[in-house]
Amino acid sequence: RKAVSTFTEAEPTLKELLGDEFEVLLETNEFCVINKPSGVPCFHKKATTAGKIKKKKGKTTSKDESSASDISLEDALVSCNVPLSTLNSDALGLVHRLDRGTSGCMVVAKTDEMHAQLVSEFFLRRTTKTYTTLLQDTASSNLDNEGLIDQPVNGRPAQSKYRLLERYSNNVALVEFEIFTGRKHQIRVHAAEALHSPVLNDAVYSNNEMANSLDVGTSQQFFLHSSHLSIPRFGID
Repeated sequence: RKAVSTFTEAEPTLKELLGDEFEVLLETNEFCVINKPSGVPCFHKKATTAGKIKKKKGKTTSKDESSASDISLEDALVSCNVPLSTLNSDALGLVHRLDRGTSGCMVVAKTDEMHAQLVSEFFLRRTTKTYTTLLQDTASSNLDNEGLIDQPVNGRPAQSKYRLLERYSNNVALVEFEIFTGRKHQIRVHAAEALHSPVLNDAVYSNNEMANSLDVGTSQQFFLHSSHLSIPRFGID
């Protein structure tokens, strides 16, 4: 697979495929930091054809449109022929992942050597990952102005620090999280189970009654944003 494009050159096409929220934040010869839109999966399991990009002839059908709406980040990058590392054969270029419903900063490796070095930085916890989220803030919430959550997720140790940024009159709070471990759904679990304040519109960890009353979009788009990713070794901040 010959690389014929940089991420920056491919950005207009990637916006068409993934949505206008897609953005190239920083690009070097070895990696690219991007903003992933909410609702976009990072990759599909190889056993599925969901979201695969195909060249179609003739009139577009509603089935085609439905398929296109489930394009993964990996599918879009591959279709644009940007350089991607191959160490992660299940998801080319992807060093880490965000949930489908989570938006925000991700780093994508262009070379295998950089991929290995970035994985090392994450493994050694020499990165800073900060998220901004809207939480349900009701009478049953256990949401202080700030705090440290040390509670296992899926049976594995997990630590998150949070800071309340603002409370709104409609029982919603704006909260910033920094995570020190990278467990699957860590913030979503900590918000729902430790703070009793689920992420707004998170269909898995809340009943979504509040989200429905506020008319805040689909169940695949919840209010959790990776707002800051810092990897000092490589000047990512």
